[in-house]
Amino acid sequence: MEILIVSATRLEIEPLIRHLEDSGIRITDNKFNFNKNNLTILISGVGMMAMSYTLGNVLANNEFGLVIQAGIAGTFDRSILPGEVVSVVRDRVADLGTENADCSFSDVFEMGLAQSDSEIYDNGWISPITSDTFYTDLKQVTSVTVNKVTGCTNSIEAIKNKYNPDLESMEGAALFYACRMASVPCLQIRSVSNYVEPRNRQNWQIGLAIANLNKTLIGYLTELGSL
Repeated sequence: MEILIVSATRLEIEPLIRHLEDSGIRITDNKFNFNKNNLTILISGVGMMAMSYTLGNVLANNEFGLVIQAGIAGTFDRSILPGEVVSVVRDRVADLGTENADCSFSDVFEMGLAQSDSEIYDNGWISPITSDTFYTDLKQVTSVTVNKVTGCTNSIEAIKNKYNPDLESMEGAALFYACRMASVPCLQIRSVSNYVEPRNRQNWQIGLAIANLNKTLIGYLTELGSL
């Protein structure tokens, strides 16, 4: 099977790339055969625009049986611990719309600029095309996608009150949208690096998150090869 693994930065999946270099067969600079599957690595760049263009271009010119987005994320949910790896099953853009005179926020669906229920959206949320073949036993969560990492109390509470998500990232909804439009099954696998709280980088555990993310990815890709 042809599998595309996409990450915003190489840093987030560097351990997986090293594992493929050691244990897989290199086909091209960014493609490996590993455990019966062909794995293509795509580094999209950070943010929705980079993800949309880069991933959309690749999907338009190649066929994949599965797309896996792998990365780190912040969590609003204190029961999800730093380093925990989860599967995002619903996502949406949290900052596309208008800020009103009273400082409230109306998204594009509330403004009537997009339909909140359609082939792509369910009340404004996007979920991936799934298959039992690609099941994971990871905890399933919801996420919002933002253009700026949320870092002040007012903004945090506004997002929680409006959407009540578990996580936030900067690319997830773009992945789901592109894969739905291309009718390709996908997974969004995230490892928590920090709580979404008033910004304090000293509390972030990026190293732990990356280590656990890649351990999970390697295990999952190994299992896929035995199907």
